Amino acid sequence: MPTDRSQGQQANRNGRTAENVIDAILRLHASAPPIRQYPVGFGIYGTPLQADFYLADVRGFVAGLIIESKWQESSGSVDEKWPYLVENIRHCYPAPTIIVLHGGGFRPGAERWLRTQVDSHRLFAVLRLEEFMKWCSHNL
Repeated sequence: MPTDRSQGQQANRNGRTAENVIDAILRLHASAPPIRQYPVGFGIYGTPLQADFYLADVRGFVAGLIIESKWQESSGSVDEKWPYLVENIRHCYPAPTIIVLHGGGFRPGAERWLRTQVDSHRLFAVLRLEEFMKWCSHNL
């Protein structure tokens, strides 16, 4: 049986892999390479925030576009952190944001809730990886 530490390490590794997949998709479709770990300013708690990706030159997005990658393979705490993320997007992020969900381990109610938070302005979209790939191929 794996230890908590090894489960955490595996989750971190899977999260980095998911980010690498998004990076590859963005590099394939975007006109300029994405900026990873982009500093967006200070969050609702007054602490520094970094977005997973920022694209400066995106048609239809004057302020650019932020992409957040959220991986959860099995039940855990990632979906419990979504309200914090949404509040930061609404009040602190300098550009519209797409949240990309991977892994399928979120609580169904949490994913439904997150999708209801989309306002097509600050939180532009919540997409599964397959949906994000399709969106990129049509919009970048």
